[in-house]
Amino acid sequence: MINHVAFAFYERDVVLKHIETTGYRFEHDTIPATDIGQIFVYGPGGIRIELQYRC
Repeated sequence: MINHVAFAFYERDVVLKHIETTGYRFEHDTIPATDIGQIFVYGPGGIRIELQYRC
């Protein structure tokens, strides 16, 4: 059983635009007291992909 997998990336705006074109549901947030942003993408079969970047 997998809860989620995580990947890091650099270009937030480029990645957000790409995610929006997929039609998948996603959430965008930051980790409090850090300079790390997170995007969670919810794909088929209930899989959740976490994408992290430096703000």
